[in-house]
Amino acid sequence: GVITIFSCSPNERSYEIEDERIKQGIFTYALLESLRIQGEGNCATIERLYNRLRHRVADINRQFRKPRQTPYAIVEPATKYHLILLEKQATERDIATLREEALETENEDNLELAEQLWIRVLAVSPANGKALKALRRIWQKQHNIKLGRTSENSSEQETKSTGDKAANLSLKETDENSKNDEIELLSDKNVDYTKLRDFLANREWKKADMETARCIFKVGGLKEDNSLEVKDIENFPCTDLRTIDQLWVKYSDCKFGFSVQKEIYQNLGGKKEYNEELWKEFADKVGWRKGEKWLYYSELTFDISTHYKGHLPSRVGWSKMWWFVGGVLLFSRAENCRL
Repeated sequence: GVITIFSCSPNERSYEIEDERIKQGIFTYALLESLRIQGEGNCATIERLYNRLRHRVADINRQFRKPRQTPYAIVEPATKYHLILLEKQATERDIATLREEALETENEDNLELAEQLWIRVLAVSPANGKALKALRRIWQKQHNIKLGRTSENSSEQETKSTGDKAANLSLKETDENSKNDEIELLSDKNVDYTKLRDFLANREWKKADMETARCIFKVGGLKEDNSLEVKDIENFPCTDLRTIDQLWVKYSDCKFGFSVQKEIYQNLGGKKEYNEELWKEFADKVGWRKGEKWLYYSELTFDISTHYKGHLPSRVGWSKMWWFVGGVLLFSRAENCRL
């Protein structure tokens, strides 16, 4: 596959700026600027880099009154849009998305591409047990193909010989990394997340939603009949927010979680500043509104079968503050915590 990002689209031209603030090609300036971004809005993946280049190059062109110049990308296959370029800037969501693409590609028997994607997952998350297991599977399949065998007629002798690559990954290493793949229930406020983990593992989504609210209020030192205030959200410990989010993301197979909701909100153009219309659009997207009507808590779908991604968690959202700016601030906090 090929990944190419051109400085302009067909029938357009690329421009240079002589102004001492730029002093180079607009595309080059925007590219270097994008790769230097830290934290919120970073360009760790091909997709985020390309999206930012399209907007940033256009902004600079307008600023210096240059004709239209729109970066143009060829990404083959499209799966590679989720490749991680900047390992240190990658979020858990970036890794989860790449992992999903790798698994789907493997299931389609595109073993070469699947191998590349799983290796990228390992580059960002060296202790990822799922990636190690997947690579063992792929190398076994590749070895079988070379021997003219299929998984159906593999013999006991074949199992003992998994090829040179698979031999380098011992069973002990795989077991250890599988343990590492388990989520540590860390808390800066000594909150016990065992119940939340168990509810999620058993797919008791409503109980998990209510337990999430209980944990969040406990972290903030609040009673459950209180409302979250701005300061509570802005000072919420990243360790606890990350533990809660990772549990939701893991047990929902990346369908639920604060990081999932944050990404949906940001993809709609959401910023830290509250925008009522955009917040309604977000609520429509995650299934908290139908038509012009906000749903009551009892009307939500506490089941993984819902077609709404990011539908949960939601219980904390029914505090007074959330209706206005709480959700927006929470997503901003999630970004600062690199969820």
